[in-house]
Amino acid sequence: MLPTTMDAEEQRIGRDALESMISADLREMSTESDQIGRLFAMSQDVRPTDFRALLHIMVAETAGRPMTSGDLSQRMGLSGAGITYLVDRLIESG
Repeated sequence: MLPTTMDAEEQRIGRDALESMISADLREMSTESDQIGRLFAMSQDVRPTDFRALLHIMVAETAGRPMTSGDLSQRMGLSGAGITYLVDRLIESG
């Protein structure tokens, strides 16, 4: 007869294994997403950093949250001057 319940230690081990598999899948998806973004950016003659910025802006807009240059700077890990240069490039490119 198969056991129908797990003790606390079995549940913890099962949960740890599941969390590990989910983490591995998320890392793989993130890597694939980055690669797709780079390929798309190249095909559109857009710098990968500019494409990432556009994605952050699009996600904020879709969520109804306006994104300031400070928000973008924090998300991108760029200085204020770097964001200004990036935004100027985006505006110039249309």
